Amino acid sequence: MMSAVAEIDWNDICVAFPAFLTIVMIPLTFSIANGLACGIISYIIHVAVGRGKQVPLAAYVLGLALMVRFVYMGSRA
Repeated sequence: MMSAVAEIDWNDICVAFPAFLTIVMIPLTFSIANGLACGIISYIIHVAVGRGKQVPLAAYVLGLALMVRFVYMGSRA
C-alpha cells in the first residue's frame, strides 16, 4: 500500500499536504474514515493558493459536509 506514496508529487503543496495529512491522520485517529475526511477537507488548500477553480464542486460540497460533521460531533460532549 505504501508504494503509492512514491507517486505523490511532494513538490506541489496542493497535492502533498492533503496526502500527508491523510497518511498521518489515519493511524492517529484509529479511523480510515476520519483520516480521509481530514484529507478531503484539507483539499480546500487549492483556494488559498489561488487554484480553486481546479477543484470540482463536489469536493467543496463534500468538504463542507465533513466540516459540519466534525463540528457537530465536537459539540456533543
